[in-house]
Amino acid sequence: MKYAAPGNSPHLSGWLSSATVVPRTGATVENSPLISIEHAIVIDRPLDEVFDYLAAPWKMPEWQADVLEATTVGDQPIGPDTKVRVRRRFMGQIVTLTLETTEFKPSERFSFTSESGPITLNGSVAVTPHDRGTSVLFTVSGEGSGLLMLAGPFIEQIVRQETMDNAANLKKILESEQ
Repeated sequence: MKYAAPGNSPHLSGWLSSATVVPRTGATVENSPLISIEHAIVIDRPLDEVFDYLAAPWKMPEWQADVLEATTVGDQPIGPDTKVRVRRRFMGQIVTLTLETTEFKPSERFSFTSESGPITLNGSVAVTPHDRGTSVLFTVSGEGSGLLMLAGPFIEQIVRQETMDNAANLKKILESEQ
């Protein structure tokens, strides 16, 4: 089953975050990211179905509670340089991020970086077969400057909680389609 809007091919699902903080032992403010997170989840669905759903930006508001809208910029098919505009709530504000695909391997992984927004984000989504379906690994790191650096642990906690909630929603939605 493909998750494409009528007449469209799948496009990058945009920004995804994850939930388990990667320790920053010995890091200093100057050399550490604002956030650095990984989260894995197993979904009881075939790999291609999970990947196709994640690679459809118009599906993001279904499983990411704070995403209001996600659309591709232009009509090009998914691939390096595909851009996605994401409007979302973050810390009580509505922000718009433009994300660019930096890597795309169908049914395997995609990576992205932000071109705009309050934090410079880099992330990836990787899917692998699992004996109970599909394992999904979300990674995201973010860099900020000035006062944002002082709020790093607080921002990381918010992203961590959002990601755990989003991953649970993703699992619930996809597994209910059986």
